[in-house]
Amino acid sequence: MSGTGKGQGVCALAEVRACSGFRLIGTTRHADVVARYGGEEFVIILPEISKQGGDVVAEKIRAAVEQYPFYGCSKQPGGRVTVTLGLATFPEGSGEGLELVDVADRAMYIGKQHGGNRVSVAPDRIATPSPAS
Repeated sequence: MSGTGKGQGVCALAEVRACSGFRLIGTTRHADVVARYGGEEFVIILPEISKQGGDVVAEKIRAAVEQYPFYGCSKQPGGRVTVTLGLATFPEGSGEGLELVDVADRAMYIGKQHGGNRVSVAPDRIATPSPAS
């Protein structure tokens, strides 16, 4: 949300949360969790969903945010607010909770490096063989 004043950025962030919450009603289940994670980031936990299913949900969220008429969006790059989502799955992306968040975060930053406004799916981790005893 660069290019906006602090107050305007906070308002846009609140609208993103409201938009996401409203739009998520049709794309998430009761078991799913949406939470703010850091300054401008959110985490969405989708228990027991495949990577393909998570990708579908993430794309619906990305499109909903892009199409939402946010206050002050004309001052944003491209005249709109967009999101870049990083997707990681358990246990393929990581078998540990905090590491899984880190894997999703890295996927998001890769998506931003490729122009943003996209869903970036983390690759499955490569299993390392256990040392011989």
